[in-house]
Amino acid sequence: ILLIGLTIDDNLGPSSAPAYVHITSQRTLPHFTTQYIKHLRDELKLQWDILIALTHLNLQNDIDIIEQNPDIHVLLGGHE
Repeated sequence: ILLIGLTIDDNLGPSSAPAYVHITSQRTLPHFTTQYIKHLRDELKLQWDILIALTHLNLQNDIDIIEQNPDIHVLLGGHE
């Protein structure tokens, strides 16, 4: 099982983010998620049977992410 977390934080700038945090805009988040999953699978060679995304986004962002990322089996949204 692979668990990823997705959110936006307008107050968190690149200089204050830990190395494992990737900052992207709300507009590009669905595409970023696709590229990140590809990176985990193809470059880091991670394997999983189930991919779960935990989000703290608005409903439309959750819909966009799940529509553009068929590798995500379950998306649990904590905002709307």
